[in-house]
Amino acid sequence: MKKLKEFTDDIFKTISIFKNQIPYILLSIPFSIVVSSSRASLALLAQRTIDKGIIEKNQKLVFQTAVIIVMIFIAVGISRALSAFLIQSAVQKAIKNLREKIINKIHQIPLNKQKHSADVISRISSDIEVLSALPKVILTIIKEPLNLIFLSATLIYLNWKLALFSLLSFSVVIFPTRYISKKVKKSSAKTRESADKISRHIIEAIQGAKVVRIYSIESFVEGVKRYLEIFRKQKIKSEVLPEISSSISELAGAIIVAFVLIFSSYDMLSGKITSGTFLAFFGAVIGLWEPIKKLTTTFPEFFRILPSIYRIGELEKLPTMKSGEIKKKTFEKYIEFKNVSLYFDEKLVLDKIDLRIEKGDRICILGSSGAGKTSLVSLIPRFFDPTEGEIIIDGINIKDIDLASLRSLISFVEQEPFIFDDTIYNNVAFAKPNSTREEVLRAIELAELDLSSFPNGANHICGENGKNLSVGQKHRISIARAILKNSPIIIMDEPTSSLDPKLEQELLRAFENLMQGKTVIVISHKISTAKWAKRFLLLENGKIYELERESMITFFLSN
Repeated sequence: MKKLKEFTDDIFKTISIFKNQIPYILLSIPFSIVVSSSRASLALLAQRTIDKGIIEKNQKLVFQTAVIIVMIFIAVGISRALSAFLIQSAVQKAIKNLREKIINKIHQIPLNKQKHSADVISRISSDIEVLSALPKVILTIIKEPLNLIFLSATLIYLNWKLALFSLLSFSVVIFPTRYISKKVKKSSAKTRESADKISRHIIEAIQGAKVVRIYSIESFVEGVKRYLEIFRKQKIKSEVLPEISSSISELAGAIIVAFVLIFSSYDMLSGKITSGTFLAFFGAVIGLWEPIKKLTTTFPEFFRILPSIYRIGELEKLPTMKSGEIKKKTFEKYIEFKNVSLYFDEKLVLDKIDLRIEKGDRICILGSSGAGKTSLVSLIPRFFDPTEGEIIIDGINIKDIDLASLRSLISFVEQEPFIFDDTIYNNVAFAKPNSTREEVLRAIELAELDLSSFPNGANHICGENGKNLSVGQKHRISIARAILKNSPIIIMDEPTSSLDPKLEQELLRAFENLMQGKTVIVISHKISTAKWAKRFLLLENGKIYELERESMITFFLSN
């Protein structure tokens, strides 16, 4: 019963992916019936043609049969094409929708619940690509059982005793297939897991190239080799086992067909059946073997795909941020934290925070590394939600505000600006897709990014994560984005921590242009940056305290 439940769960899990495409699949069934019934029809036509046409020298019947055979093949050709088109349409549309759904979901998953980027990439690309094998699997699962039904009925009609022997013999082939399918499922799951580990190592090797190369490249490479070896072994298993299943099935099928040939020929020679019946029966038995062989290879293939279906399902189960319905276009009065607590894996990060930030405030948040400063400001744009308490903007709980609407009120300047592998222009314009060229260039100008220093000006390609830019240029692009977006709330997380004093001084005017007339929340370990603020908050042991300017200076001097 447990095994049956597992199998039905697998089937329902697969069906759930195509629940919106069921009409396409149902519509393909009549065409599959036409294709599947053709072999049985041809076997019966062969019996009739030999017994009533050739032996009785009825040329007219032979001619009629020839015309019918041509018409059957025309109908089969058209039906096969339509059936394949409908199944492919259903599967490819489901895969497209699945990719879109996962990509959209990624942006709704709280940042503290995100999976490793390599795992996500593997599921969106490799696992969903594995699903492209499903059309063939679905077609086989629909068409071949119908083939079995029609051919079995034909065999019973021609000679029920030999039919019973044939059907019982062929059913034995199913048992090794069941065992091998389980092995394929297990090997495929391990293959996907090791592929994730390999992707993870490759991403880390690229992103952390300096660390990997200077410290321990040998042990890093050894780690990759270990997962490559696991992948190699499991991939061989998952590919070879179905072939073994097919070989066993073919051998068993050949033995069964040989016995049927002997018994049916004996019946023909003893006069129990006609020559036409013998030929039709033998042809139907060989025809019966084809769907059985296809099914014995299809089920291992289905179980090879299953781990990818489950892995995609894991992404779908991740929690998402539920958007509110209130469209808020302006920030008018205040932001307020009410009794806000935050836990990460049962570790207390923020403890009953009460804080009110008025419109136009310039606040600097201080605290030691790991105190929870970034976590505190990340709650405002809802990168994740507090465990307890609520955050209010202008009297509205931010959970009731539409997410896109809420985030349109906020700009974020990070310690390490993220730069797309695109032009300077497009990197800045990303902040406001409907902006004019004049607006983008004006934002670049206010950020004091000198376009004349680039051969192609604003069309200069930044490279992966800005590798073709200096540190200062990356920061200026980040500032230009925030200027272009022109949000009333600016959050800056250690915006100058990686800058030397000279570069920081050079960027000062760009930061001033950004902060003009805004509500600014800045996290900083530098007194030079903290001086921008009018209010100073210290986050310590999950609690928040307001400091006077003198206490702020003392804090920096003592740290």
